[in-house]
Amino acid sequence: TAPEVDTTADPEPPNLQSLLTRAVNKRSDDDGWAHLSAIGSYLRSASSSFDPRLYGFTKLASLVQAQPYLATQGTGSGIRVSLKGQSGRTPAKKAAAKKTATRTASKK
Repeated sequence: TAPEVDTTADPEPPNLQSLLTRAVNKRSDDDGWAHLSAIGSYLRSASSSFDPRLYGFTKLASLVQAQPYLATQGTGSGIRVSLKGQSGRTPAKKAAAKKTATRTASKK
């Protein structure tokens, strides 16, 4: 059986959508996708008390796949996650850097 989660330390878990959105944005590559393992690492560093069981899921993969604002692809350890509507797109911050690099290269 799974160990019990101590909910007395932090009675109110962090806002899940905010936390997961930030994790995907911070860990995504140029195509807007982030590996689930990178998201898990981010969540542990951003919120040491993070545990998917606080939100009713035994595994991070199940928690992420249940979120309507996230898209997932792959299975097992190869699961990748993006924000719906942004998969296959370059996030704005990375797009701006890419545009600047393109302008600089075209001036040469």
